[in-house]
Amino acid sequence: GDLVLTHMSNIIRKAMRSCDVVGRWGGEEFVCILPNTRVKGALNLAERLRKEVESTPLPPLQKLTISIGVTEVLANDTYESLLDRMDGALYDAKKGGRNRCCVR
Repeated sequence: GDLVLTHMSNIIRKAMRSCDVVGRWGGEEFVCILPNTRVKGALNLAERLRKEVESTPLPPLQKLTISIGVTEVLANDTYESLLDRMDGALYDAKKGGRNRCCVR
């Protein structure tokens, strides 16, 4: 478990800009805050991360994949509405077969 978390952290950290914020959100979940980034840019980054994880070996695992939920802050968002949309997008990715990125 720790090996996978460290591996994921390294991949995510390398893809982020200096203004971005990354944190562990739960057991195996991370959250990335991308200031001044629209949903299209966030989705592009998410796809790059997904492909990088899928193509980077982590022995002894055969294959490692990730599911990513993407959303953006809307003018009328509350903390709860933003988190609900973020969680919903991640659930959509997992429910849709995993190893994918979904937007809400």
